[in-house]
Amino acid sequence: MKTLIIALLTSIFAIQAAAANIYRVDRNGDIIDGPVFFSTYDRDASNNCRVSDLGYVYFSDQTRINCFDTNLNLVNYVYVGYTYAPLGIDNVRNKVISEDTICIFSPTLVLEGQYEILASASWLTVDDQEGTIWYTKGGGSEGGLYKCSMTGDPLYYFPDTNETSLSSVASNGTFWTVISPPVSDEGLNLRDRDGNTLATVTPGSFDGIRDMEMYFADGSLWVLAGTGGNAGITKVNSAGSIVYENFTDFDRPYAIDVNQNDGSVWIADTYNYQLVHLDANGGELLRKDWDYVLVEVAVDHSDNTLIVVDDTAAIEITPSSLGRIKAVFAE
Repeated sequence: MKTLIIALLTSIFAIQAAAANIYRVDRNGDIIDGPVFFSTYDRDASNNCRVSDLGYVYFSDQTRINCFDTNLNLVNYVYVGYTYAPLGIDNVRNKVISEDTICIFSPTLVLEGQYEILASASWLTVDDQEGTIWYTKGGGSEGGLYKCSMTGDPLYYFPDTNETSLSSVASNGTFWTVISPPVSDEGLNLRDRDGNTLATVTPGSFDGIRDMEMYFADGSLWVLAGTGGNAGITKVNSAGSIVYENFTDFDRPYAIDVNQNDGSVWIADTYNYQLVHLDANGGELLRKDWDYVLVEVAVDHSDNTLIVVDDTAAIEITPSSLGRIKAVFAE
């Protein structure tokens, strides 16, 4: 099976520098491989880490997208400038999408071609069953939700929708979008393959959505939202109803991913310094202490292991912590 890697790369004016370690862990949270060390990455960019069905791990730092094998050995990287990019994976085709043009790469990040799109994109997701791309452009005359082919041909455009972030796309073509009105808190839309709205969570329901992921089997969505001490996790069903909330046990969680094999959820509970695993109903399966603040999680569905990324910049670097570094990729 071939692999499609989708990455959205866009320059930003302000970036929060950090240093990161990337690991592979088992379902008990015990380290299998890593750490691999990065001197800088963008802590404020969600979904920096993804895993393909072939076992490749993709991680974007401030200047490039990196490709690792299953043992976290660096295979290749491409320079992209400053990155504010989610990484989406389509396990049918071999492509990476960057800002303004569609840059087509193989699973090992070898450039294969480039195509123009209508507007500079701020977020994207891929319908791998249909072979199309949804992307958003926030604000201005080009603001809205777009759909195009893999070669950039325009298919749909919904202007002035205030939609920003996008979830992964299920095999039936459904996906969730974040509604970000300029004068209120956020809401959600569930859309089908043609862009029709199937369900809505009213804008104003969420204060600062940090990350989200869909469980394809039932169309539900897990959301990390909130600011400061009032941050936590919410589950929304496919009808747009909130069916689970927990704003008590988490402290500013940064990242979430859903295991599509069983519906369980992994969470980087960042400022509790913990890795959390919940079942499909929100029951706690694991809460494991971590040395540094965790900022990314990504499920490897081939073996149910997990890729995690922590931020070492929040901790004083000591000789003992330096001993944990496996490799340095810094120019």
